[in-house]
Amino acid sequence: MSRGIATVCLVIGVLWSTTTNPLSAQKTAPKKPAKKTAEILNLKNDDKVEVEHELEGAIDVKGRKGDAGWPVVLIQAQIAGAREWWVQRPVRNVDPKTGEFRVLCSFGEKDTPSGTKFRVVIILAKDEKTATREFPRGKQLDDLPPGSRRSDFVTVIRK
Repeated sequence: MSRGIATVCLVIGVLWSTTTNPLSAQKTAPKKPAKKTAEILNLKNDDKVEVEHELEGAIDVKGRKGDAGWPVVLIQAQIAGAREWWVQRPVRNVDPKTGEFRVLCSFGEKDTPSGTKFRVVIILAKDEKTATREFPRGKQLDDLPPGSRRSDFVTVIRK
């Protein structure tokens, strides 16, 4: 009989400690994914693109007072020996409410072989003036600017 009482007491003790112990009762809130500062909206990995393709993107403008930055689109060919990022045409307009924009991008040249892969990323310059000055169309970058706010990378394939 004492063994049965000991078991019941043990079970009650375990239940009591897990429901009343503040450390074990704490629930960890599910972590929200980090908010992206920029996003490529119309291209996904392995999408097929022509030599000229209009990219649709968005930057995070909610709750920002003039410090959302200005989008700059960079493209890198995924071929042997190619390391540089190519600055694309400048973004001229960003919707102040949604942060959405469009820009025509070049994926290689007319004679670039079909099947060539390209990585695409949007980085954020401080503002439109900085984007125009520091990232003129056609400029080549060996690396992405350190600490730059950016979108996720998307890899696309030339048709």
